[in-house]
Amino acid sequence: MTSGPAYKNTPEQQAVVDAAVDGQNIAVQACAGAGKTSTLIAVANAIGSRRSMLYLAYNTALAKEGEKKFPPGLVLSKTTHGLAYGPMCGYRGAVWPGQKPGNATGRRVADILGLRPATFETRTIPAPSLGYMVTATMAAWCHSADARLGPQHFRLGKWADVLIPSEVAILRETVVPAAAELADRLLPERERGDKAYRGNQITDLPFTHDMYLKQYVRMVVAGRVAPPREQLIMVDEFQDSNALILQLVRHLASLGRQIIAVGDPFQQIYEWRGSVDALSQVEVDQRLRLRQSFRFGPETAHVANAWLRQSFGLEEDLVFGNPAKSTPVAHSLRLPEATMILCRNNKSVAEHAVVLSDAGMTVLLPKGQDVAREISDIETLRNGGTPSPSSDYAIFSSFDELMEHAESDDGKRIKTLLNLMDTHGAATLIDKMKAAGDAYRAGRKDGIVICTGHASKGLESARVLLDTDFNPRKARKDCDDQEIEGSGMTDEDARILYVAMTRAQEINDLSRVEVLEPLIGHAAGMRPSPHVAAEPVTQPPDTPKKKRSRVSPKKPKRGDAYPLPW
Repeated sequence: MTSGPAYKNTPEQQAVVDAAVDGQNIAVQACAGAGKTSTLIAVANAIGSRRSMLYLAYNTALAKEGEKKFPPGLVLSKTTHGLAYGPMCGYRGAVWPGQKPGNATGRRVADILGLRPATFETRTIPAPSLGYMVTATMAAWCHSADARLGPQHFRLGKWADVLIPSEVAILRETVVPAAAELADRLLPERERGDKAYRGNQITDLPFTHDMYLKQYVRMVVAGRVAPPREQLIMVDEFQDSNALILQLVRHLASLGRQIIAVGDPFQQIYEWRGSVDALSQVEVDQRLRLRQSFRFGPETAHVANAWLRQSFGLEEDLVFGNPAKSTPVAHSLRLPEATMILCRNNKSVAEHAVVLSDAGMTVLLPKGQDVAREISDIETLRNGGTPSPSSDYAIFSSFDELMEHAESDDGKRIKTLLNLMDTHGAATLIDKMKAAGDAYRAGRKDGIVICTGHASKGLESARVLLDTDFNPRKARKDCDDQEIEGSGMTDEDARILYVAMTRAQEINDLSRVEVLEPLIGHAAGMRPSPHVAAEPVTQPPDTPKKKRSRVSPKKPKRGDAYPLPW
């Protein structure tokens, strides 16, 4: 049985299929819109029932998409957490049968570990903040392949910007042993009779999703939990996998499983979650590329290649535009022409959603319902109430405890939502976010999708407009990784901008991002790349080399093409 559209593979796609059928381990670098899912479907169809297959997706949405697109009965689609949940928590005989993962507040962690405020000459760090440092340190360890938690996993969160070296050293001596104690009590490393590894020894402190995944990989590698039975493992978005998942994939390869890892190092946008560009590190028989984009024409491909050359020093084009399409980049869209607006941060998404909704336009928010629930829970706590037991906010016993969490790295979002609630009113925001989320889930086609560059990964739309908050001076407030000299942008900013600029199918309005202005002018009148045949394409590729941009930021242009307060 076959699945998916009938089409002729490009030579690069066919090379992937041939290597897969031959049983080789492959790393496939796929540019934006290169039909990687179609290629994996072609692999599944070519192999058929001769080998059992597992598709490991980066998130639940991609896993569900895989369930719909892969040949029925041939490919099992899961996330890595979904793969781990069953043997760790999900059924009788699991390591922690029936236990539900969750989170704990910094105050609760500090109480359990007996942490006390850290007092220095000019500042005092509250015990709950130390508790959040412990959980952040433990999360960094869970993302790693390291057997033991150590100083290399130490995380300060927002305090990293204000503490002096002597204070950091003192905190490290406090936080790392505390996190190591918590790790040993929640996830014991050594065997203890037949109950080895079976220990949440702190019964009133939940383990997180990262913790049970960490324990699953440790136990699979140690031979105490059975690995996946499937013979072929296809891992999607592998560039955003962390060192723990890389360890799992390497172990499965050592057991004789065939590995097909797919991704793009230049779309690595989750370093803050521990991603390590596993695609460039995994050991394989062949490294292949998919460079033909079916999403957009040569104009957008030209700007994308120029941006990658400028930001990372590439010497060759990695993206070939579809010769059957034209996707202009200098066009300034007017509403309601745009079908998607991409923003660099969540605050801009919410603000634009409110403004457009007030203007009578249909707004589509992929996570609108989730945001509405968050705002409702925050408002409940602020009014002295208690969120429902099923809410992620149920761990907070008071608004003060929520505000302690807002001071942690994971809690930055809460401050953003509170600012929006103060500006627009909680009730108004809840109504608008929920309506926009309902409209998106209903599949409405008559509105404008608004989301961040991160959330746009895997999406595409006809006419896309990039917001001014991609401009360097604003974007750099949201990131703390290495800055690209002279541009005011970080490496992660550059990669997120590459993701955002490659979502459009028909019109790609990049006119509000000033670092792209020198590149846009050269894109007009582009011809098909000489590397690909100039014929219609009917179906839907090198570790980045760092090179610093010399583009200086200019004052953003507001323009009058978009009648909103940007």
